[in-house]
Amino acid sequence: MNTPRSIEINGRARMLSLIFLEDGKHLLSGGDEPMIRQWRVADGMEIGEGMKTSGIVTAMALSGDSKWIISTGERVANAWSMKSRQIVITVSEHSDWVDAVHVSPDSTKFATGSNDKRAFIWDILTGKRLVGPLEHEDRVGAVRFSPDGDRIATGTASGMLRIYDTHHGELLRTIPVSVPSYPSNLITWSSPWSIFALVSKNTLMHMDVNTGQTFSSWTIPGDPVTHFWSIAFGSIVSSNNSKFIVSFVGRSISLWDTSTSARISADIQHPTHIWSIALSSDDKRLAIGDANGKMIVRSLNDIISNYYLVGRRMVQQPQNRNREDPPLQNEDLHGRLRALELRFDELSRGATRTHELLRAEQPIPLHISDGTYRIKSKARNLYLACSLDDAGAVFVQSDRRDKSSWTISPVADGAYSIMRHRGNSDALSVGNANALVCFSGGRHATWTIEPRGDSYVIGNAEDTTAIHLTQPSRTVSVAPRDNSQNQRWVLEHLADGVMQ
Repeated sequence: MNTPRSIEINGRARMLSLIFLEDGKHLLSGGDEPMIRQWRVADGMEIGEGMKTSGIVTAMALSGDSKWIISTGERVANAWSMKSRQIVITVSEHSDWVDAVHVSPDSTKFATGSNDKRAFIWDILTGKRLVGPLEHEDRVGAVRFSPDGDRIATGTASGMLRIYDTHHGELLRTIPVSVPSYPSNLITWSSPWSIFALVSKNTLMHMDVNTGQTFSSWTIPGDPVTHFWSIAFGSIVSSNNSKFIVSFVGRSISLWDTSTSARISADIQHPTHIWSIALSSDDKRLAIGDANGKMIVRSLNDIISNYYLVGRRMVQQPQNRNREDPPLQNEDLHGRLRALELRFDELSRGATRTHELLRAEQPIPLHISDGTYRIKSKARNLYLACSLDDAGAVFVQSDRRDKSSWTISPVADGAYSIMRHRGNSDALSVGNANALVCFSGGRHATWTIEPRGDSYVIGNAEDTTAIHLTQPSRTVSVAPRDNSQNQRWVLEHLADGVMQ
C-alpha cells in the first residue's frame, strides 16, 4: 500500500525531537513528557507502550547501525537498546539540561552538549567518558561528528563554532559564528572538511573547517520565534545522500542544494511553530513536530526533483590523516570540492548577486515529461544544437532551426536521456576533453535535470559536472557545477512524446 502524501499524527506533548527508524515506516518522538513513543507512518497509529524516561526528552539520536537510541534530558543522557527497548547506559556528569546529542558514524561513541557549558564524548557500550569535559564560554547547543568520525563540531550562542579531534579532544579550530543554543540540530557536515551551520537566527553558512573560510552564506525564510531564553528556534537536517538540506525557522520550511546553495522547492508553511524535523533514511519523507504536540509526515516526491531522492551517502571509515591536507576519497568528492572552490572564488570577486536572484525566482516544474524541447541558455539567447555531420559536435546558435530540437526521455529514477531530434539514435554525450557530442555508437551519457529557480542545471548523472556555456567563445562542454548563469538552461517544450 502506498503511503499518502501527508499523514497527521496527534501526539501527547510538544515535540522536541523526532527520529525515523531505519525502515522508514516508524517514527520515534520525544518531548514534554517522560516517554519516547513510537508511531507507524502509514496510518499514524502509536505502537506499543513507549519507552519510559525520568523526565522531559530534549533530544534524541539514532546510531548508524540502528542498535542504539540516545536520549537526553535534565543532567542525563541514556543509551537505549533498540532490541530490548531498555536503558543500558546512563551518563550523568552534566550539571544542567543536556540539549545536544549525536552518535559517531561507526556507532561506537556518542557526544553530548549541555547548558552547563560543557561537551563530552562517551563510549556507547560502557558509558565510559572518552573525551571531555570540553569547556565552552556558553551553553553548548550543538554537537556533530564529522562523516569520518575524526572530528566533532560544537556550537554556542555567544558566537563560537569549535572543531575538536575526537580521539584526544584537541581543539583544532575556532570559527567566530553564533550558533543558537536550542534546538540542537544546527550543524551538519557536508564532507570531512566542510560544514553547514544555522547561525544568527536566519543565516545558513557553508564553511571550510580547515581554514575557517566561508564558501557561501544566505538568509533562509521564516520569522524567528523566541523562547524564554531569548533563543531563536530553527534547525537544519542533511539528507542521507548529502544532496540537500532541509531547514526551518519559525513556521517556514525550505530545502537547499548542498553543492550550489540554490533553493530547490517552494517554501512549506506549517500552521504553527515548528520544534523539530526529521528525514527518513531514504530521504523521501519529512516529519515535522510542532508546539501543539502534532506531527505531520510529508512525502517529498512531489516537492523536489527525483535527482535529490536517489543515491546514497558513501560511508567513510575512520582513518588517520593529515588534518590540513585531507585526501580526496573519490571523484565525486573531487568534483564537489572543485565546485565549492569555484563558488568561493566567485564570492571573493564580489559576485553575490547570483544568490539573491536565485531566492527571488519562482520554482519551475520539478519533473520533466517525455517530449521534445529546445534547450536555451539562460545567460544568452542561444540554443543548444548538434551538427549533422559524422563528428556530431554540439554547439550553440541564435536561431531555432530543427537541429536545435532535442528529445528528452526518463531512463531511470531522476535520470534522463537527451537525443537529437530527427535522429533519435544520436544521444547527447561527453567526448574528448569534456566536449559535448551527439553520436549513436558506444556508451551514452545520462543526465539529471535539476531545477534552479526559473531554469535548470543539466548535469552528468555519473559525476558532479554540468553542461557549461563558455563566453565569449560560445563553446559548450561539461564542467564542475558552479551555480553560475552559464550552467543554467531553459527548456522550451515543443511537444509531448517523440516528434517524428
